[in-house]
Amino acid sequence: MQVLIFIGFILLALLILLIMISIHELGHYLAGKWLGFNINEFAIGFGPKLFSKKSKKTGEVFSIRAIPLGGFCAFEDEEGVEDEKEKKENGEVFNEVAEVKQEPKSVESIELVRSGKKFNEQPPWKRIIVLASGGIFNLLSAVIFSFIFILAIGLPEQPIVAAFYHNEIGDVLVLSYNEQGQPFYRQGQRERLRPGDTIIEINGRRITYLVHYGIAMSGDITTFTIDREGHPDQPHQFTNFVVERVNSRGETYLISLNLRRRTALDGENVELLRADGTPVLNADGNPITATNYAGFGFRPSIQMNQSFGTAVVWAVPYTGHMAWLVLGSLGQLVTGRVSLNYVTGPVGTITEMARLSVLNWRNILLLLPLLAANLGIFNLLPIPALDGSKIVFASIEWIRKKPINRRVEMWIHVVGMFLLFGFVILADIIGMFARCGL
Repeated sequence: MQVLIFIGFILLALLILLIMISIHELGHYLAGKWLGFNINEFAIGFGPKLFSKKSKKTGEVFSIRAIPLGGFCAFEDEEGVEDEKEKKENGEVFNEVAEVKQEPKSVESIELVRSGKKFNEQPPWKRIIVLASGGIFNLLSAVIFSFIFILAIGLPEQPIVAAFYHNEIGDVLVLSYNEQGQPFYRQGQRERLRPGDTIIEINGRRITYLVHYGIAMSGDITTFTIDREGHPDQPHQFTNFVVERVNSRGETYLISLNLRRRTALDGENVELLRADGTPVLNADGNPITATNYAGFGFRPSIQMNQSFGTAVVWAVPYTGHMAWLVLGSLGQLVTGRVSLNYVTGPVGTITEMARLSVLNWRNILLLLPLLAANLGIFNLLPIPALDGSKIVFASIEWIRKKPINRRVEMWIHVVGMFLLFGFVILADIIGMFARCGL
């Protein structure tokens, strides 16, 4: 049964990928139609055609192909090196359409439809718009997917202190210290986090929906500060928390606390207790305990905001956050901070989407804006064979007032395409071995 469920999610992931590709190619197609480009074919997938439909009005072909890992919108003479065979084939297409019409004005009708210029006969600024439209459509769809995700799942509110870890003699592990590493007292009492404190800032960085989204999913606020502390276990190494607190009179005020990340002694057991002293139980009904505990001594409670207003306000910033994650990951890959093991091609992406979806169906909604932003950003990068590289060539032509040799450009894109496919296949193979533990 689990195998069937996983296969079902594999098919769902494949469908999602095809939708992303269709959105991308639709961007090229609509921009091309709007600006008067002649379009030969709109295809989803590569390889042999499974389904094909030719428009009797325009001669455009709409097809679905056998390999569902890509797609294309073929503009007439896009490479600028159309040979005699292609010209003959295109002429036959136009003649065939004219014959179907069987009306004196049919040829005139066709001329009106095909009055647009070939791809490289269009001004550079028009080509740049058409080339960029695919990635832009993906980013716009990412905003829509972000809106759906926030409305359905929500974004986390500010984390509120809900439970504390206590050591074996009952001492709470969230005490505050001064800059000299001495216990900090306020009004004669040792200061610490208290139940109901709302965390506003960590190390001077305000906690917003986007910043603490990752910790909301894991329920562990320590993950936010681990990478920002050089040596959190050294004495006098603190993390500053600014919290919002409500006093007995209902007044709200801010308070600054310096907390040590590691507070439990080696070999010491700690237990997670609520403010009333009752233990927090795990899924098996047993008290939550830890040995050699490393953390700030508390667990936050985070509510998800699913309001329409939140979805409207945060859809664009959330998409920007996703796009920034993509660029950051690419930068880390180029600089060697991230291993190739963490890079996946289409096959690895589909498999990982299925795996995450099996764990929690809500991950599908989380992955949609990430994948859309990923596809949009990646295609706009100046990598040969991708839209970004073609935009660079069109921009150079716009500046120089004349194009770079079309055949040179074509071969740059052809070589880039082979290298890109090789990299993707290599990433999938390495990822497959990594997932198998080899």
